[in-house]
Amino acid sequence: FTLYCIIGLMNISVVIPTFNEEKLLGKCLESLQKQTEKPFEIIVVDNNSTDRTAAIAKKMGVKVITEKQQGISFARNAGFNAAKGDIIARLDADTTALPNWIERIKQDIETEGKDAVFGPAYYLDLPAKLQFSHLPSMYFFKLTKAILKKHMLFGLNMALKKPLWEKVKNEVCMDNSVVHEDFDLAIHLWKYGKIDFDKDLRVKTSPRRWKSVQSDVEYTTRLFKMLKSHGIINLPTINF
Repeated sequence: FTLYCIIGLMNISVVIPTFNEEKLLGKCLESLQKQTEKPFEIIVVDNNSTDRTAAIAKKMGVKVITEKQQGISFARNAGFNAAKGDIIARLDADTTALPNWIERIKQDIETEGKDAVFGPAYYLDLPAKLQFSHLPSMYFFKLTKAILKKHMLFGLNMALKKPLWEKVKNEVCMDNSVVHEDFDLAIHLWKYGKIDFDKDLRVKTSPRRWKSVQSDVEYTTRLFKMLKSHGIINLPTINF
């Protein structure tokens, strides 16, 4: 790994966890195939899809693996463990990477020596298609950094060194009902390396995560419960 850093031959594996993503996966994969610098491999993890997700991925010539245990953490782990690259990048199926995405990751990790990196996202199909829709994600992570003194990770737009994953893969929490898998991964990574934010590592994603006030409340509640369970914050128990 160190030799690769010196001579500039680090390879990037892109992992995309999927569950019934036939409507959006094609655009995601197209964005990776149009990169200014091509990834070493693209791995689509099919997590028991009942639609054409796997067929679309195979037709587009990417590697498809199957994870039978349901859940985003299990799908992510299967993809990360299968990755052969020196750097593991993560993208969600409803997300498209800007053309210089791979190039930015290599700049951050290979050239600048960062351990793990993430960036903001533009949200598509919002009212008036807000030109600056990446700002909410930027300021959210600035806020978490100000509160926690360390960066979290943004699961739909992130990358880390493969040896760092090897150190935490048996430590990460797997119950998605009580943790946010990307934030949980970040917490476990803190012991072994530094996470950095790159404002220019940008992607475009759908706003489907913010479906309703109820889902927003659930997201926030789970976040605080996770931080409390990891001993990061000390809050009284609140039942919603």
